[in-house]
Amino acid sequence: MSTSFAARFDVGLTPNANRPSSHPGQGGAVVADMVYRRLGTPVDFWRACRLLGAGGSRPADEIWSGLWNLTADDGDALAAVAATRQISPRVVEVRAIRTNHGYAVQARLLRELADASRANGVEWLVAVAGGAGTEMFCRAGFAPATNLDLPQTRTGWLALQV
Repeated sequence: MSTSFAARFDVGLTPNANRPSSHPGQGGAVVADMVYRRLGTPVDFWRACRLLGAGGSRPADEIWSGLWNLTADDGDALAAVAATRQISPRVVEVRAIRTNHGYAVQARLLRELADASRANGVEWLVAVAGGAGTEMFCRAGFAPATNLDLPQTRTGWLALQV
């Protein structure tokens, strides 16, 4: 029996009694207080650039989205950001994903990206293998891509069927 896509992300998302809940992303209760949406305002992009280290600009073919912490004390509610690019009608590349709040928040953002992609007819999320996020993508269920007709890379691709 295979594990569902959502169930793969639920591992480790329960609150940890040793960590205070004031640390966003460290426990499941805090992850539940977040909302997903595409970035749309200049302030959104500025905050995302700070998280991604992108220097203030983004390629025109990228779509940026994020998780907003609805209970943030400091007013900087963007907790995680992802940059994606549609490669084909059935494949979306996750080009960057960043948070300062741990794996639980990254997993939530990947789950939201998968849901939004699936709703638009996308079948696969892919990421270039060998980068800094390879371990996180593998932990989330991505595996070496085969038969997806992807552009050639030096390190190959990881893929997750959504």
